[in-house]
Amino acid sequence: MAYYLDDIADYLVAQGYTGVTVDLYQPDLKNQICVLSLSGERIQPEQPLRVVEWQILVTSNESAKQQARTKSEEIMKLLVNKRGKLTSSDNSFLKIICTQPPYFIGLNKSGLSEFTAIYQARIGLTDIESIYN
Repeated sequence: MAYYLDDIADYLVAQGYTGVTVDLYQPDLKNQICVLSLSGERIQPEQPLRVVEWQILVTSNESAKQQARTKSEEIMKLLVNKRGKLTSSDNSFLKIICTQPPYFIGLNKSGLSEFTAIYQARIGLTDIESIYN
């Protein structure tokens, strides 16, 4: 599990979101927000950066499909263009972008609505904030 995912999850919890898990998708759990790793990290040798990608999956019961959509869109607005440290960890995000905005991927086996969005960020191997100050 990539530890930057913990920063994303902890940040969402600090913003008041509940049911947030990391790499622990539970298809029967409604009102879940799951932060999933999509790929390994890529180091950019010419710059002190790691490039990371992740997916955020939001589930709700079918009657609350709009609630899952709204929550997924709120999370996108919260994360996009965010930079700096999200938590007290050493990870410093240069900039977060959404490469796939929230979209409905259907009902899972338990009949819950699932919305997903895909994000990418560059994380500094040094303190990114010092570059901007």
